[in-house]
Amino acid sequence: MTVTEEVQEQQAPIHKRSRKPLIVGIAGLALVGGVAVYAAGWTSVMGVKAIEVEGSSSVPASELIETADIAPGTPMMKVDLRAATARLADLPQLASVDVRRVWPRTVVLEVTERNAVVVQRSGDSWELVDSDGVPFAIVAQRPKNLPTMQRSSDEAANTAMLQALNGMSDEVREQVASITAASPESIRLTLRRSDAVVNWGGPQQSEYKSEVLAILLGVKAGWYDVSNPDTPATAPTQPGPAPSVASTDAATVAPSGGPDAVVTPSPEPTPTPSAPATPAPVESAVGVVPQND
Repeated sequence: MTVTEEVQEQQAPIHKRSRKPLIVGIAGLALVGGVAVYAAGWTSVMGVKAIEVEGSSSVPASELIETADIAPGTPMMKVDLRAATARLADLPQLASVDVRRVWPRTVVLEVTERNAVVVQRSGDSWELVDSDGVPFAIVAQRPKNLPTMQRSSDEAANTAMLQALNGMSDEVREQVASITAASPESIRLTLRRSDAVVNWGGPQQSEYKSEVLAILLGVKAGWYDVSNPDTPATAPTQPGPAPSVASTDAATVAPSGGPDAVVTPSPEPTPTPSAPATPAPVESAVGVVPQND
């Protein structure tokens, strides 16, 4: 046996004995860590201590916390995020909701509120409507900073009005008192203060139309037409329908005799047959030769 082999035999037992404490130590740490995680996440030892709200402005934070219905002290891992999110999503004022855990003991309610772009009549009250056309709140008084929208029976027209408002510049939108549309391509605006009417046309090119209208408003008028922004127009008053042309055989109002007097056109006289014309003489090379009957 060499000296090296003898040394290795002496050291081997030492290595075997040193691994046992290491394994025991790792197992102990894992056990302690597991107990800590369990205590933190699944027991009230590290339960929910705070609930924070982000993104709320018009809806009180206290209302959101109450609606989420997360009891203080609830073990963090037992907080039902999906159920809390569903309860908050039922609030019509909210467009989106995100509920999340923030360790060690906080739950965050992050919300996005709906923003009103128009108002519409609802009985004696007013409904706030967002850019997607969703009514989400009812108020007793009409907000002065929002235009009113007269809903059409054509839903495509309602969508077109909202698209037009969303595409307008802030400068123009703030001057709109009301918006109507009989069809998606016949949007009309009534402006504040002047009560002037704007023929907006369809919702296309709303940003460009806003720029053109902002320039046209420098001219005092009662009618602005930006339906084709490349050829805008103004007029003192809103153009009326073209006058209808009366038929020649229709009854007409008499110039005198009262408003109910009607003059019926007299029939045209029947023409009297004329006698047959005498044939004209035919000119020949030698003179006029009369035509015999």
